[in-house]
Amino acid sequence: MSIGKRLIIIFLSSFFGITAVPDILVSADEAPIADVKFAEVSSETVSSTSVSTTVATTSTPKATTTQTATKPVTKTKATVTQAAPAQTTTPAPAVTPAPTPAPAVKPNQINIAGRTISVTTGIKDLSVDAGNHANLYWNGKFIYGHNSANVFAGLKNLGVGSTFTMTIDGVTSTYRVGSRVIYNYESTANGNGTLRLPGDEVTNYHLRIIKGIDYNAMTGAKTQYDLALMTCHGQSLGNGNATQRLVLFANKI
Repeated sequence: MSIGKRLIIIFLSSFFGITAVPDILVSADEAPIADVKFAEVSSETVSSTSVSTTVATTSTPKATTTQTATKPVTKTKATVTQAAPAQTTTPAPAVTPAPTPAPAVKPNQINIAGRTISVTTGIKDLSVDAGNHANLYWNGKFIYGHNSANVFAGLKNLGVGSTFTMTIDGVTSTYRVGSRVIYNYESTANGNGTLRLPGDEVTNYHLRIIKGIDYNAMTGAKTQYDLALMTCHGQSLGNGNATQRLVLFANKI
């Protein structure tokens, strides 16, 4: 008998409490194995009666897991559109525009012979003294002033072709001298005096001068100008008066 079979018989004999060596373990050409001791089995555990034990082996089938490919679930995020709250616009406070300043109006003045001289307008009485300014007759064609340093003293230095400017009611005009005439002065009771050309003892040129007319009765020459300027000339008689008058006739250019 092969060693493997013997070992199986020994194992089973020890399990069932067999103490004697069975004959099956002894072959014809081998001596009995008398010295082999088997473990004693308690009678409380196993009965001396032969018990056939059938060990049932239950084969538990493995659970077959079937994996089904699942498509990824795309979660759609709900988009909630909220209406924008109505915006309350606070109106800007009304801005009151600043009043537009009126353009500066130049004063009435005449710029002549390097000086700026104030002009008083609307004069109707030629006996009114001009003082330290010039007086413009109401018709706008005749202006007079004293032969003083701050008024018309420079007129004697002007000749035909000289220019000057005059501003009246904000309007500035440029003039050019066209004629220069010297008259003899004779005082009168009304204070206006008489103006005569040398050699003419008859004609009083005063009324023509205030109208801007350059007239010569002896030659008959007569020219209308836009403006006539007059100041004292010759020998002083005191009180701002003199023996002659210098008159410049000029036109606008």
